[in-house]
Amino acid sequence: AKMQKDGIPGNAITYSSLIVAHARKGALERAEAWADHMLKVGVPGDSVSYNTLIFACAKAGESERAEIWFNRMHSLGLKANSFTYNGVMAGCARAGKLDRAEKWWNRTRDAGVEVTNATYHNVIMAAV
Repeated sequence: AKMQKDGIPGNAITYSSLIVAHARKGALERAEAWADHMLKVGVPGDSVSYNTLIFACAKAGESERAEIWFNRMHSLGLKANSFTYNGVMAGCARAGKLDRAEKWWNRTRDAGVEVTNATYHNVIMAAV
């Protein structure tokens, strides 16, 4: 609000900062509200904002919400990396959804994204 009063438009960096700050405090709804506002004013965001949202959803066990943010990121043409895919799989693991984690494992490999130790960890955690 202060930036707007001063005539400084928000950009991907400022919105990502707001999203990260709220996500770190565990305020997922506020982080998502800022992301929605960012999109509403025509700022597409960047990988930091979407990866942050995906991991905040994962931490909250909200795997479906993590997938929604992944899909929004993808629809905007932003490139997902291993961190992005691992975030979605972490949400599946936390929610105990092995079938979804395996689906995302396959999507990771199909996209040609590097499979990392975290990728294996997330699938294993979904299985136990």
